[in-house]
Amino acid sequence: MTDIPSSLEDVAEACGTRAALALLAHFEGIDLYFPHNPRPDHPILQALGPEDGPAVCHYMAGETVTIPNRSPAKRRARILALHEQGLSTAAIARKMHQTQRWVREVIRRAGEDDQGDLFG
Repeated sequence: MTDIPSSLEDVAEACGTRAALALLAHFEGIDLYFPHNPRPDHPILQALGPEDGPAVCHYMAGETVTIPNRSPAKRRARILALHEQGLSTAAIARKMHQTQRWVREVIRRAGEDDQGDLFG
């Protein structure tokens, strides 16, 4: 299971690789709590669908799992691209499942990299 992070290997074994990869795709970079009895509109059920969603929630009931980031460099590049498109830090944070503070930090650091050498 080379594409599955170690934190999701149990989910992949019990509920299938498709479910584990869907969790990674939809909830990357956040701590995800699995409710015992999720509502039909719960984000996990919406993301994984009517078969995988309930199965994963049943298997992981009451647990919180940190869904890892696959590629921080790609995430930073995506944040900067969204910033260039004019999205607010709040909108970028929601879209990227990051805090606004982190989004501002990524943008600030990119600005430092773009500055020329003052004495060069």
